[in-house]
Amino acid sequence: MNIRTFMNIFVITLIATAMSSVAIAGNSLKLKVSDNNPDIRAGDTQSFVLRDDRNVCSSSLIFSVVGSAPAGTLTLDPGFSTNGQFTFSNDGNGAGYLTTDKNDYKFEFSATCTAGSHGGDTDTEWFKPEDSNAGSTPPPPPPPPPAGVLSLSLSPNTTTMTLSDNGSASWTASGGNGTTCPGTNPYVYTLVASPTHGTVTLDPGFTNNGQFTYMNNDTGNGYLGATSETLTISVACGTDTPASQDIQLRKTPTIVCTGSNTTGVVIMDNTATPGQASIASNLAFLDGCSKSDTTIDDGYGGNAINITNYQTVNRDISAAPHTLDLVVGRSAATVDDLNFNTTDQLAFFADGTHLFDLDRLRAVADWISATGNVTPDTGVAANTYGTISFSQFLSNIANARTMYGMVRVLIPLEKGARSCSGADCTKNAVGQTVASAADLYGFCSGTTAGLCTCAPTSGTNLKSGNSYCGSAITSTSRIKVKGSLLWDFVDHLTGAPIPLAELPFAPRELYFKVSVPIMVNWDYDATGDGTMDNMFIVKAVTNGLTSGPVTPVPSIDFLDIPQSSKDNYLFETGTVLDATEFATLNEPNKYHMLMASGYADGWAEAFNKLNITAATWGTLPMAADCANYTSTTCSSSQLGVPSSVSGVMTANDVRSEQFEDLPTYLYSGGLIDMHGHVNISGLLYVPQAMELEAKDSAAPSQQYISGAIVVRDGFYIEAKDNTITVISSDPNSYSTARTNGSAVTTPSLNFSGIGPGLVNSNTPSTPPASPPPGGADTSCIGCGGATGGGGGGGAANVGNPRWIEVRPAAN
Repeated sequence: MNIRTFMNIFVITLIATAMSSVAIAGNSLKLKVSDNNPDIRAGDTQSFVLRDDRNVCSSSLIFSVVGSAPAGTLTLDPGFSTNGQFTFSNDGNGAGYLTTDKNDYKFEFSATCTAGSHGGDTDTEWFKPEDSNAGSTPPPPPPPPPAGVLSLSLSPNTTTMTLSDNGSASWTASGGNGTTCPGTNPYVYTLVASPTHGTVTLDPGFTNNGQFTYMNNDTGNGYLGATSETLTISVACGTDTPASQDIQLRKTPTIVCTGSNTTGVVIMDNTATPGQASIASNLAFLDGCSKSDTTIDDGYGGNAINITNYQTVNRDISAAPHTLDLVVGRSAATVDDLNFNTTDQLAFFADGTHLFDLDRLRAVADWISATGNVTPDTGVAANTYGTISFSQFLSNIANARTMYGMVRVLIPLEKGARSCSGADCTKNAVGQTVASAADLYGFCSGTTAGLCTCAPTSGTNLKSGNSYCGSAITSTSRIKVKGSLLWDFVDHLTGAPIPLAELPFAPRELYFKVSVPIMVNWDYDATGDGTMDNMFIVKAVTNGLTSGPVTPVPSIDFLDIPQSSKDNYLFETGTVLDATEFATLNEPNKYHMLMASGYADGWAEAFNKLNITAATWGTLPMAADCANYTSTTCSSSQLGVPSSVSGVMTANDVRSEQFEDLPTYLYSGGLIDMHGHVNISGLLYVPQAMELEAKDSAAPSQQYISGAIVVRDGFYIEAKDNTITVISSDPNSYSTARTNGSAVTTPSLNFSGIGPGLVNSNTPSTPPASPPPGGADTSCIGCGGATGGGGGGGAANVGNPRWIEVRPAAN
């Protein structure tokens, strides 16, 4: 073994000894270093201080270096001559690392006492290797933290604690540089930060013994969320710097799902928004749960899917050419949840406000229905556009009349008319405790005053065979809207909109069941039964497959592509989509084109039927209409329209990035339950809870949503008895929507830094004057690109999608 190898393994010990001294006046001046037995491994550094060991010098000492060894580096402090401070680095300079040979190396120092009886005394000190076994000694244990810097430990020492509801855990904090605070000062413990949920109980002697307990109970605004909150403890000791320690408190999922096996399928088509999860949620995603397993109907419940087979179909952007990638079951590609109390928490409903400025949309609907503002085409029945009563709405449903434009339905509620018992009766829909349960609204309780002459009840089910307010629901009844539909809760006497803060906490108190087909901007429905005709073709592509790349069986046929998909392709790319062009596309684009979007055609038809021009639409909402509302959120900022259009807008004008998208299907609160066929294109907005249940075994329900869904309190999806549900990403139908200026939006509702995007309604964007160019990259239809918007053209940028998808979200 060579000497360098040996010294890389072992430690050299340096011994400081007095080798000689000169005795003057009966006492010798003897030098000593601060560490008399240093251990310095190869590559290590240590500092020393020379001093007068016998304190015989009555004045200052002057230090100097007499000689040094060739191994290692000696570094003198700038004030070495007077303070005797120096550092030795065993770094291998010169002949190499220090060896175990006692006679190899030494460092000599000299000191002179400048005055007094020992003026001129000198002493010499040197270091040399010392190890009788020709080896190194083990390094000494690390020194304790220096005085003045505290540390803190917890027992148990975990910094993350997972607790079930009503669970508890106890800790003891201990701190300092030892077991006691130096001197006479005691350690003092403090609760610095406490969670907003649950209870922290401090022992009576906590300030001195550091003992405390946390219980995850229903204190504050509810139990812990699905992720964590922080509890912080600190320790102080005299003038020393306090130390603190965080504990992350997590909630243990306690729900055991017992949902029954089913034969339906839910497909989440995410091919238009690669890299995004299909569902973003603050709350836990519960796979396979039935409603009885969750609290969805009782306010702030969990998301649940009760099916045997749910799929997310992605665009594999890592493959060239892109391929379909199927995920079956729970995965990060399907659900991004557990966001509560994290930096990713969704905050779409800040301070109890709506995500969208509903007053602004109300003003638009009021203008449309006001006498003299629009002149509809012949055949467009009265009370099928703008703001209508619940009775008129029921009549339109019973007779399957199409409603147009911004359709606002007045749903009457009565203040104080509630059937409620329990602690939540004094909570409102934003989780606040009100002075009295009578301050909140409920269904009309037998009164016939005002709008309550025709009002829904807790037993309302818009189903064939039922009759409400003289309107008989039959097998041919439909909810049909071209444009947008707002179910709006209003005071039955004043007609004033009811804010969330005056609605009840539990969504089921305001519960609607809709079993008739719901058709809003519907598409590809040849028979008019309310279903999108391609549903089972979409299902066949991935039916029976497991996670991974998809080889379509049967192959995707050009003849199955809806005309609206072809129209959108022409608008985005400037190229006609025929069979030859279709054959050049990759599988994700072919798959996505199976799923039609009627959003642009629906709004274009509404404008045409009501004869609303772009010039007129661009002046809405009027300031006078906004003045009808006491809310300050009603923004009279003009709606966005293509600058080059003055006449009635076409579908391509609606597809333009300059057209301001409006949410398609909105509720101002409550719980909507959909049981029948669904064919909706656009963004769905539900500020409380939603149930999407395809479950009609006689005529298997087919529920199709092309766009996105934003839900706050809970979202339950169920497909069984050979039913099918498809939620297909279509950013084209909401990419230029405006959000409420009072709401705090998160990155999930913004563009990735391109285009007007979802903007604050109080600071509208200025759209470019030029129309979207053609010739877009077709590798990611629907992803948009550097210049196109709202589905506009421009070169697509795969991997950095034009839109960031909003999917079922709870907050």
